[in-house]
Amino acid sequence: MWGIHYPIGQSIDPSLHLTRICIDFVLSISAPSYAILTVPSSKTDPFRKGVAISIARAPGAHTCTVSALKSLFEYSEQSPESPLFTEDDGTPLARGQFISEIKESLLKAGYDPSELILWPQFSLWHGIISHGHWFQ
Repeated sequence: MWGIHYPIGQSIDPSLHLTRICIDFVLSISAPSYAILTVPSSKTDPFRKGVAISIARAPGAHTCTVSALKSLFEYSEQSPESPLFTEDDGTPLARGQFISEIKESLLKAGYDPSELILWPQFSLWHGIISHGHWFQ
């Protein structure tokens, strides 16, 4: 899951885990056109060259990922090597907590809780893709 599964009690490895340096706001953080997420490694990148993913800006949309990332960076000043996602106390966001937050947000948005149970924790992205009709 793109390095969101931070090791508890161990140091973060920027060659494996998502850190703040993995996000690049194109033109600038104050007025980004889009963002680039560089995934340092994944199952489909066995040589760990990294994969760059462009994230489009959706001006005015409350679901704009670029705006959310911008707010995160402005709200919480951290070093570039720190984990991209952290708890309020600064500890890395655990994978289980991340999944719980996603599910809770979907519940608040009015999605059927019985369908959320179908999302196996080991395959959140497959679950999202399988239930993509929710997001149309």
